[in-house]
This record gives sequence, C-alpha cells and structure tokens, in this order.
Amino acid sequence: MSRIILRERAGRALKRLPPLSVAASNFLAALRERDVEPAYLAAIIQRDPMLAPNVLLLANSGVFGRLGQIGCIKHAVCMVGASTLRRYALRWTIGGLLKGFPDLPHWSTTKFTMHAEAVALLSDTLCDHLPVAHADSAFVAGLIHDIGKFVICAEAAGHIEVIMSLREKDHLSAIEAEREVLGIDHAELSDMAAQYWRLPDELCQAILCHHQPSCYTSTGELPLSLVLSKADGFVNGLGLSFLSSPLDSTEALEWPGYERGVQEALESFAQALQNTGHEGIDASGARVA
Repeated sequence: MSRIILRERAGRALKRLPPLSVAASNFLAALRERDVEPAYLAAIIQRDPMLAPNVLLLANSGVFGRLGQIGCIKHAVCMVGASTLRRYALRWTIGGLLKGFPDLPHWSTTKFTMHAEAVALLSDTLCDHLPVAHADSAFVAGLIHDIGKFVICAEAAGHIEVIMSLREKDHLSAIEAEREVLGIDHAELSDMAAQYWRLPDELCQAILCHHQPSCYTSTGELPLSLVLSKADGFVNGLGLSFLSSPLDSTEALEWPGYERGVQEALESFAQALQNTGHEGIDASGARVA
C-alpha cells in the first residue's frame, strides 16, 4: 500500500470520527493550562451533557470518601481537582468518540486507553520537574500520540500481521516496520488526527516527531517531542504497550543532567498510576515482577 493511498484512506477514516464537541475541545484546551482555575473548568463542564454527569459520577464515587451526595459541578470539580480530571480526560472525550465504532482487527480501545493515559500522565508529570517547551500541551499530546494506530487498524488491517512479523524478523521499531509496509507511520497519522481536531501546532509537531525527537530547542528548554518519546518508551517498558515493538520500550527512564527531576517525576507518576488502579508499579515507577 502506498503512502498516497493510505493517506487518502486515513483522511476518510478521520472524517468518520465525529468532531470534538465545543465543550470537549474547550475542556482539553483548559487542561493544557497547568494552573487552570476550578471555576473555569466547572463553567465548561456544566455546559456539556456528556462531561457533566461523568464528573458528578466520579466525585460521588468511593474514591473521595464523600460524606454526602454531590450535585453541584463546581463542588465536584473542586473536590476532584484538575490533576485527576486530566487522568479521565481521554475516556470522556476522544475515548467516547471511539466507542461508537465497530470492533476492528487488532484494535483494543482498552489497551489504547491504558497506554495513552499513562503516557499523558508521565509526560505531564515530567513537565512539572523539567524545563520543557510548550509544557502545557504535554498531557493532551500524550493522550492522542498513538491515535494513528486506530487509522491503521481501520484502513490497513490486512497489513498489521505483516508489520508485526517484519519488526520481529528484522528487529525494527514500530514506525520502521509501518513505513516499510505502508509508506507512512502511526506518528504521521496521529498528527493528521490532531490537525483534524484543530489542536495547537506545537502539540501536533510533538506528536509527529515523538519517535524521532529533537534533543534541544532554540530557547534551551527541552523539546516536548523528547519528553513524549521518553514517556512513551518507559510506559511501554512497564507492560502498558499497544501495537508496539520491543525496540520501542525502555526499562529505565534515564536523562543525564536531569536525574533528580526525573526521579521526583517517577515517584509522583507511580503514585498517580496506582491511584488509577494500575498494579505492579513501585514507588520509583518501575515494574514489579
């Protein structure tokens, strides 16, 4: 299959995806702001018939040890907090769009969601401890960096076995095998999706380059694509991978010159991941056998 043919099919597949609602788009944009005001989030959520009940359901769950029923969005947002809302953003917005699609060969919304949420969380946490350009885009970039794999499953399902066999036989990364077979890779397709949803240019660029990131920026800050790449590899190494090659995994998140910040980020990430129900992760963020 040529790049041109798959690009055309990808365009048709993306057009079948419903556009994000205005509220969903505003919700994701607001979550990019690291110091977003709860009142602003509440104002967005209460206008959306899908977001509002989900937030109330979460606030009234046993996780928060509530004393009484919460029926006010503002109260719910204050109780849940922006950081927790970030962890549920995918399943309430983009994840909701995917539920309406039929089952596809090799596609798993559950595995995709687990991987995407973990990468988003780790990318966002690293930005709390390291000097990263466009840090506000880290979480949303993590959520959708692999959405191109949905396009491959939808439009090139017959080629997935060939891709998987090729990467094992020739020891290729996922994008190397995809390019060999399809002439295009999931990172480029994910960038197309991000542009379809009219997400910011710097976010689209980070997604496009997350398998071949830059090491520096002109401002001296770390590129978002590099943060996304390291988070993606580490999460794959934890066993939370989806249609990835073993070459796309790393057992340790090593970053010379930023050891302390990385360690603090991994500790925060491990705690947050455990709070979302992932087991087998220790206090340093490493997988427990």
